[in-house]
This record gives sequence, structure tokens and C-alpha cells, in this order.
Amino acid sequence: MKKLLILLSSINILPTLSILPISCKEQKEYYMQGKSDIDVVELLTPDFIIEKKLKDDYKDTLSRVNNGVSYSHEGTYIDDSIGQKIKLLFKDSNTYPVSSINSDTKETEEWFFTLRGDKDSVSFELFFVEAVTNKGDKSVECKTLFSKTINISY
Repeated sequence: MKKLLILLSSINILPTLSILPISCKEQKEYYMQGKSDIDVVELLTPDFIIEKKLKDDYKDTLSRVNNGVSYSHEGTYIDDSIGQKIKLLFKDSNTYPVSSINSDTKETEEWFFTLRGDKDSVSFELFFVEAVTNKGDKSVECKTLFSKTINISY
């Protein structure tokens, strides 16, 4: 890079480069090899997507009950029958089970997908969420493990 800058400055091109953004940051690879947004869209059609647009408004869930405990999370819950298929598309989620129970701590861990977007939109945000339920104090801690903007139009 240093040699390139020296060469460009010697032929007076450097001043014009100062207005061009240069990015060397690598883009994160979310999908398993050969998978893409198209695969997610196909799995969500027709339950969430119709005619290459979101079927409804999908907002954050303010009150979801699991094991008698109410909690909130980003996006609208995607049923596990679809979520488990989506999970296989992503590198970061395909190793997680649906749920697990720790008999020592009485904690239940659950992993699921949610989506957030507006009706008739051609893109939406997909979230992979972890919810840890502590039966001792009846609380749930949710955190988003990753999120990705999915483009419906392909």
C-alpha cells in the first residue's frame, strides 16, 4: 500500500484519491456455503412473505410467555418448524439445539429466530435470539446472538 501511495503521489493522482472511500474491511460470512437470502425468503414464504413483500407488520415482541415467565425480545417469533430449517442455513446458528435444560442451575436455554419489518417491505431484519429462563427467580434474559438484513427481492 505504501509503494502504491508513493507511485500515485509521484504522478499527482493522490489528491483525487482523497475523495474516494477505500474499504479493506472483510464482510462477515453469515451463510453456509451455497446458501443466501433467497433460501431464507423461500422458507418464510407464504407464512411471512407474499409476492416478494412482507405479509404483515412484524414488530418487537413485548410480552412472550415461556415456562410461566413473561419476557420481551427483538422481532416477531418464527415458529420452530421454520426456524429449525433457517438455522441450517447459517454458520453461527446451526450448532445450537432448540433448547437445553441445566438440571443443576434449573436454567432453560432456548434459541430461536425472529424477524422485524413493515408490511409490504422488500427487506427485513432477521435475529437469532438466545433466551435463558431462570426458574429460581422466574426471570428470562434475552440476547441477540446475531442479526442480518434480508433482501426479499432477488
